[in-house]
Amino acid sequence: MNLKNINSLIGKVFLSLSLILPILMPSVASSERVKLYPLKDVVAYGYVNKLGEYIIKPLFDRASVFHNNGLAAVAMDGKSGYIDRSGQYIINQQFDEAYSFYDNGLAKVQINGRFGVINQTGAWILKPLFKDITILDELIKVDFGEYEGYADLNGKYLTFSETEVYNANF
Repeated sequence: MNLKNINSLIGKVFLSLSLILPILMPSVASSERVKLYPLKDVVAYGYVNKLGEYIIKPLFDRASVFHNNGLAAVAMDGKSGYIDRSGQYIINQQFDEAYSFYDNGLAKVQINGRFGVINQTGAWILKPLFKDITILDELIKVDFGEYEGYADLNGKYLTFSETEVYNANF
C-alpha cells in the first residue's frame, strides 16, 4: 500500500467519524470540537482535516490535539511551543516539554527538568521551580519533592510564602 492509498484511507476514516460522532456524542459535534487532527507521515507530524488532507505540513517531532482555545502543543528540534490552527507559533518554542492546555486556560511546561505553569499568552503563572505540578479545576498542586502545596490559578501561593518557594532546597 503506497502513501497515496494510506492518505485516502485515512480521509475515509475521518469522514466516517465526522458523520457518526454527532449522533453518538452530540457534545463532540459542537462548534468547539477539534477540526484538525495530528498525523505522522513517515518522518514528522502535521495536521489533517476530516478528509485526511494536510492543512499544516508535517514539520513536528511531536504534536498534540488542538484545545478549545485553538492552541496545540508541538515540538521540533528538542524544543516545544504552541501553534494556532494556521500553524503559526503563538507561544514560541522555548520549553523542553509543553503539555496541552486545561479548560481553565493554563498549561504545564518543563524547562531544565523543572515544571511551571503558563497562561494562553505564554505568561508565567508559576515559574519552573517544581519537581512536578498538577493543574486542577480551581487550584494548582505543586510538588517540591519533600513536600507539596497549593497555589491559586493566578499563581498566588496558598500554603506557603513566595520566599519559602524561592528558598526551597531542591
